[in-house]
Amino acid sequence: MALKGFEILSDKLNNFNSISLNELDKMQLLRRFDTKFILNLEIFSNIVEPLSRYYNILEINNNKIFHYENLYFDTHIYKLFNDHINGKLNRYKIRYRKYLENGDCYFEIKRRNNKKYTIKYRRKSNFSFVIEGIEYDFLKRYIDYSNLKFLPKLFISYQRITLQHKSEEEKVTFDTNIFFRNTNSELHLPELVIAEVKNLRINNRFEIYDLLRQEQIQPLRISKYCTGTILTNNQLKYNRYKPKFKLIDKLCGSYDGQHHF
Repeated sequence: MALKGFEILSDKLNNFNSISLNELDKMQLLRRFDTKFILNLEIFSNIVEPLSRYYNILEINNNKIFHYENLYFDTHIYKLFNDHINGKLNRYKIRYRKYLENGDCYFEIKRRNNKKYTIKYRRKSNFSFVIEGIEYDFLKRYIDYSNLKFLPKLFISYQRITLQHKSEEEKVTFDTNIFFRNTNSELHLPELVIAEVKNLRINNRFEIYDLLRQEQIQPLRISKYCTGTILTNNQLKYNRYKPKFKLIDKLCGSYDGQHHF
């Protein structure tokens, strides 16, 4: 299979009914439960057509595939990364996110609380390598340790497809062609697909779960930020993440010229 991201599936994407960004925004789900899965482009190709029976696809200016750039911030000692790796409750991610198709950018804070809710706070901003001024004031409003100094730690770019359930309050995003870069290293995972199901109740189990189960894909707690941070920084401990990397290796074969795990 040629490594061209979701473009190789463009014909299958035409089976979906489209929705506009305004329609999608009516279901923002800024406070939600998230369930993630990892698969590859081949498995995604197998489930795309069945998904079109239950979901609509976001389309803007005849585009169904969108390009994102994220810049994640952390402390010098990677406090946010370590909180996540160690399973700490009430943990955070801090980032700038840019939507390349329209140039919009947001400063965002994601919090996962002790009830397993994901809550996202965001404000429109300009892409930046620093957090200062209005963004710093915004950060202080929502995060418990805003007195710490946050530095840019990881750049991530990827392609995304966004689906909205036709009758339920549920969104699903699929990210592929994922590229990680820090100041010393970079890595491209063109075959990996990270799916994220976002809904209001943790016990919702809609059609996508059955389709993925048929492909022997089970839910997996994984973070693009943590994954990329580990893969581009060999100084960090990641024992809890090793099974996830083995699964990535199994699904996507070797990457960066070799098998790593």
